[in-house]
This record gives sequence, structure tokens and C-alpha cells, in this order.
Amino acid sequence: MLFSKPKTTALGLSLLPASLAQLSDLSVFPPGGPGTILVTLNGHSAFTGCLNDQGLWTVKDACASFEGNGQGGLGLDLGYIILDSSSSIVTTTGTWSTAWVGTHVNQGRNAAWLQAQIGTAGAAPWGGPLWYANTQPDDTANVALNGHAITDSVQVTLTFNSTLVAS
Repeated sequence: MLFSKPKTTALGLSLLPASLAQLSDLSVFPPGGPGTILVTLNGHSAFTGCLNDQGLWTVKDACASFEGNGQGGLGLDLGYIILDSSSSIVTTTGTWSTAWVGTHVNQGRNAAWLQAQIGTAGAAPWGGPLWYANTQPDDTANVALNGHAITDSVQVTLTFNSTLVAS
């Protein structure tokens, strides 16, 4: 069956408003305020741990409480979480050097699919929205996450889960 160009164009344009409406609900910007960073296995919906105060994926330790400065920095009591030169998530007691952004729905405070140093490629540190680990953590060991693919790795996404209490 052949389609004429006018009918195909009309069909495409009729679908456009619905697509734009869905996209307008999503925006990418840095997390702000207090929150935790939850870890989800890629393709799953349930969280499977969080980042601890050392920036490690854990299921045995308490989730760290982070403070998003609204400009890309994610701080905690020990300093900031950043990417080291090999793109692994680590903490530093110095200043923040990694800009974090996430996808917010309806301008909400939660930020899914966290990325670090968005727009960076090559040898410079960057990562997300997929993060990689050699294995999953258990009740005896935490696991480091890396922004670059690792052979035979576990793939996860990170979500900034706001703990801001509205007054």
C-alpha cells in the first residue's frame, strides 16, 4: 500500500502534539536540597540500594544524606561526591569538581537518571545515565560505581530522591 505525502505528513503532525506534551513534563537540571541517591538495576523499577557516605553502592550501610547545591554539586558531611580520573564515584573533602544533573518530572525535586559532567566524552571523567559495577553489593561488601562501561558489568541508574519536607 502506498501512502501519499500529504496523508503521511498529516499523520506525523497529528502525533506531534502528544509527543511534545510528554516531553514538556521532563527537564534536566541539577538536584537541589536534601536527599538520598538510590540505585536501580537497569531495566528494573524497584530500588536496590543507595549510595553511602563514601559514594559506594550499598545494601548494608545507611544511605548518605546529600545536599544538592542547585548548581551541580552534591555535598555531604564528608565533602562532595565527585568522579575521580577513571570516572569512579568517590568522595572528596575539597570543593566539588563534578557537575551532576538529573531528569525531573513536572519540575519536581526528585531527579532520575543522574549524569555527571554531561556533554563530556573521551578520557575526561564523565558518567551516566548508566553506571557500571563489577558485581552487586551484599550484606558484607559495598561496590564502587563507574561511569564507563566495564566488561561483564552490572548496569544501574541513579536517582536523587528528595527528602525535603514542605512546610
